[in-house]
Amino acid sequence: MRVSRVQAEQNRQTVIDVASRLFR
Repeated sequence: MRVSRVQAEQNRQTVIDVASRLFR
């Protein structure tokens, strides 16, 4: 519970990157 926010932010950015690449 010490890197929940950091991990969530990185996970979200990774998902956005993958989605952008797939949508492209």
